[in-house]
Amino acid sequence: MTYRVGETGWPIVVAVVVFIVAMNLLLPGDLSNSGSFIASGIYVWGIGLLFLLAYYFEHKSVVFRALIWFCEHLTFPPGRKMAFFYFALASILGTIAILQGLGVINVVRNP
Repeated sequence: MTYRVGETGWPIVVAVVVFIVAMNLLLPGDLSNSGSFIASGIYVWGIGLLFLLAYYFEHKSVVFRALIWFCEHLTFPPGRKMAFFYFALASILGTIAILQGLGVINVVRNP
């Protein structure tokens, strides 16, 4: 068994924090307009991408190690491959939100 030395990955941590803060500033309190749905979809896609990157690059950052720890300890069934499930779930939900924002589908009824 080869052991990889864990890196702190501060640039990755900073990028994740900047992404989360930027998306929270872009999302208004009223989620009824199309721009909000598109921003929400991109936000969910970003979270899903973090799970996918965590599966392949766990040793690169503390963020990725935390996500893999979540998959191994707090999910059922426990295991690293749950990261693929969360990536797929986020991809589907993010795509639905973006399509709603673009007006292709109408999932949410606006009064």
